[in-house]
Amino acid sequence: MGIVAGFTTGENVSRKINAFYLSKTLRYQTSFNITKTRWDDPPYKINASGTQVPIGYKTIATSAVHYNGVLEYDAHSLYGFSQTIATHKALQGLQGKRPFILSRSTYVGSGKYTAHWTGDNQGTWENLRYSISTMLNFGIFGVPMVGSNKCGFYPQPTEELCNRWIEVGAFYPFSRDHANYYSPRQELYQWESVAQSVRNALGIRYKLLPYKSHVVGPPINSCSRSRRSFLGVTEVYYKSHIYDG
Repeated sequence: MGIVAGFTTGENVSRKINAFYLSKTLRYQTSFNITKTRWDDPPYKINASGTQVPIGYKTIATSAVHYNGVLEYDAHSLYGFSQTIATHKALQGLQGKRPFILSRSTYVGSGKYTAHWTGDNQGTWENLRYSISTMLNFGIFGVPMVGSNKCGFYPQPTEELCNRWIEVGAFYPFSRDHANYYSPRQELYQWESVAQSVRNALGIRYKLLPYKSHVVGPPINSCSRSRRSFLGVTEVYYKSHIYDG
């Protein structure tokens, strides 16, 4: 995932995980790593968690200093990017051909080296709608091979939601169903109606593959004509199919 220090915020704790996920107490060590410098509370800061916390929340403090005096504040987003470049170079050297790499941690220029998936989304109608604009935005960002977890990462979606998400997700450049290990089963064959949607939607996808990409070409999201077509489909068909009921 390209995370320097994933989910390590707070004091050393013993934390009891909900019995729905684990039936025992999970003990783990975390380090208190949020400092109080101007790098932790800049005039402009993202609100990625949606809870108005310091930007060093669940990661290395932004005031940390790397080799040669480089601040974490300036280098944080380059960690995953650097991993991607190194992985791409190694695999290309071993295989002698363009590799397929998938990363959740991308930055400007990452599209040259890796595909991107949008992380742990939720199995909700709102997240289904968000996924469409996300796909198109990443095409603008120069990362055309992108996709979100169809049917949501957690919690388990309803049958109707998964049906509609499959129909939309078949046209993501990177198209897959991916869920939390501890969530209820949501393989697409769990519902017969969803399985039929998969057959129909992916059947169309594979028929279009010769037109949307080829050995040396870009995926659909970077082609202006294909993007307009996707927008048209979204407007005409999915506008009435991405809301509950």
